[in-house]
Amino acid sequence: MVNRKMFVVVVMMVLALAGTRSASGQSEASANLSGLPWKSGSHVANDLDQHIAFGKWRGRPNDIINVFTDRSSWANIRQPGWTIDNMEGFAGLLVISQPLWPKGQGDSATCACGAYDDYWKSFGSWLVKKNRGDSIVRLGWEGNGDFMYWSVTDADLETGNWKTCWRRAAQAIKSAAPNVLLEWTINGHGSRTHGGRQPYDVYAHPNVYPGDDVVDIIGIDSYDHYPSVRTAGWEAHCSAGNAGLCDAIAFARRHGKKLAVGEWGVAVRDSVNGGGDDVEYIQRMFDTFVANQDILAYEGYYNAPLSIEPHNLGSGICPELGSVDAPQASKLYRRLWSRHHD
Repeated sequence: MVNRKMFVVVVMMVLALAGTRSASGQSEASANLSGLPWKSGSHVANDLDQHIAFGKWRGRPNDIINVFTDRSSWANIRQPGWTIDNMEGFAGLLVISQPLWPKGQGDSATCACGAYDDYWKSFGSWLVKKNRGDSIVRLGWEGNGDFMYWSVTDADLETGNWKTCWRRAAQAIKSAAPNVLLEWTINGHGSRTHGGRQPYDVYAHPNVYPGDDVVDIIGIDSYDHYPSVRTAGWEAHCSAGNAGLCDAIAFARRHGKKLAVGEWGVAVRDSVNGGGDDVEYIQRMFDTFVANQDILAYEGYYNAPLSIEPHNLGSGICPELGSVDAPQASKLYRRLWSRHHD
């Protein structure tokens, strides 16, 4: 108990110091809606009212909102109308998760040849028109996971088509929206090719990372599973499969990039691979954000309650937005992220 109380005091001192004035006369903390020294937010739904409710519950408004576009057609990718329009009035930053092509309507080889460049230029122009030209775009997120239809394939490891596709899309977006930040996001805890399920090192393989010249932010989606902190311990969890949060931090620092944790949360539904109501996971994530605030672009809790999404993770912690799947984790999250740390 003494150590925990000492930690809370240290965290409060760190947060206070982080709010000191910079040379520009504005602190990083005061520049954020949340008042935190890093940008913090959530994905709860593509609905602004629910994000506002999440912010009120935790005692800090969102700095970022992570939204997911409709993947059914190029028209919806080029101009994701309702996804962005639903966030009208949000004063913070949008994080837009975009696939590399619509489902069933593309492939990495065609993309690598430049066939989709005009679509991505159109998307960039549309963002500027919508006054969202400063958004973060998570392009082809979790492309190292074999469950995404746009993921790296066995052939991509040989040809480099996926890497070239990502580069072309990023450059096309930037040509029309130069202030957009492009985030290369991996799925935490292991990489396998789509279809072939061939394991590979996502950071070391020469045909996967798109390159420092086109990537602005290194991202990772890091949930409490495969393995969980409860079953394996933090160190094993944080470097599992050479693709854990600790590996992402090290990679970002080596490349002089900002880090993003666009999706993170407890995993209650899978009792075998998930950590359940894991308070240590919540505490360790907070500790890691505090320790790496100098490179942390943002973090966003993924709130997917079983009462609304019964086949998802079971990461609900906000009672205003469905079931609280992890009551103890919910209490700790709210205490750590609240303004008063009570």
